[in-house]
Amino acid sequence: MPVYSSHLVDYPEWGVCQRIRHVRQSKDVTLRQLADHVGSSPAQLSKIENGQAVLDLALLGKIAAALDVPAASLLPSHSEQHFLIKRREEILLAPPTPRTLMGPHPGPRQHHNPFWPLADRFVGKHIEPILVEIRPLPEKDMHFIAHDHEEFLFVMEGEVEANLRTDDGLVTERLKAGDCMYFRSSLPHCHRSAMDTPARTVNVIYSLRGAMDIDEGDSIASVQQFFRRGVQTDIATEAAERIAFLRRSRGLSLDVLAQNVGTTARHLAEIEKGERAVELDLLLRLARKFGRPIEYFFAGTIEKQPSHVVHRRSEIESATHDVVASKNGRGEDLNRPLASGFGHRNMHPYYMQLKSSASDLARNEHHGEKFIHVLEGEVEFTSYGDEREVTELLRPGDSLFLDASAPHFLRGRARSPYATSSADILVVFWSALGEEYLTAKALGS
Repeated sequence: MPVYSSHLVDYPEWGVCQRIRHVRQSKDVTLRQLADHVGSSPAQLSKIENGQAVLDLALLGKIAAALDVPAASLLPSHSEQHFLIKRREEILLAPPTPRTLMGPHPGPRQHHNPFWPLADRFVGKHIEPILVEIRPLPEKDMHFIAHDHEEFLFVMEGEVEANLRTDDGLVTERLKAGDCMYFRSSLPHCHRSAMDTPARTVNVIYSLRGAMDIDEGDSIASVQQFFRRGVQTDIATEAAERIAFLRRSRGLSLDVLAQNVGTTARHLAEIEKGERAVELDLLLRLARKFGRPIEYFFAGTIEKQPSHVVHRRSEIESATHDVVASKNGRGEDLNRPLASGFGHRNMHPYYMQLKSSASDLARNEHHGEKFIHVLEGEVEFTSYGDEREVTELLRPGDSLFLDASAPHFLRGRARSPYATSSADILVVFWSALGEEYLTAKALGS
């Protein structure tokens, strides 16, 4: 699960122009000589070498041939790193990602709550962290959406009215700063600010269907991810809705999809309209076509309870039960679970208090993925990137996403030598091996 180094820089920092100049000068080739070979002008090549013009691939190939070097040698060497840091300043300066809505139920085309992805450059991740601005919304404009299958929401600022349509009817929870909710996001839900000003939340979404990559047709970073929907009470109706959603989000006509899965356009049309239930053999072919597990097509109805759990700030701060102390060679960090009561969940969120200590960092590595958001204090993170040791200092509002199977080290840092707690962080774990493994391995108990 890497971050490609080329995804972390823009063209000016990529170094292609400097490499061309270095190779040209080392071979005693003048700009005019090179220009004659590649069919360009010395002025244009000078602009390219000075970063004033952008090089295209065709000209890159000609320059490499004229200098008698492989084209790849003029590009930076490929490398990967297993972690990604998003700084608070970087997030605040970036424009939000728009969320276009689609689906069979009437409603707006644009979601009212913008978000900022916090791990968009990772490839193959199973959880997706985002920063969300929850805006006020009049009652008449409320619309319910659904998406991948579980979500954790932590309120950073303001107050949030969380509305969830369950089999037992509409459930409304009012969440204040420090409160959190874990819920089945495949159920229709609508979040709005409970005040006149926007609230801000950190959310993490888990996908039943596997990796959530930005190039997939309905991934979290795609405008196709969020769709309007109502409550479905049977698996056939939900499957029909999801088949239609996937087909439209991929831009496929009924005729093209029918040819791909060995049926007729009329047959598919009847399924999408709810006039007939999809046969299991056809559902298998559709699942293979769209790269989804079978459960994806009826995830909202196969798991009835619980629909959600809420943990309030007061109970989190005062909790003495279920608190896990991790022994990392520097005292005991306190880990308070934030989704207790939600059985068979696939993410494991914790509120962690890192103890202050000057002792050596303890090595930490385990299966799965880890997302960290710094709430207060400073966190020293050490790991490896580009074949070297890397140490970064994380401050409030910064976030970190990493492949936890690579060795990494975390330590809270306090300015006062008398401090007993140096940093408060929000941590969300995912591992296919489950929470018992994480409790023993990731939390070090």
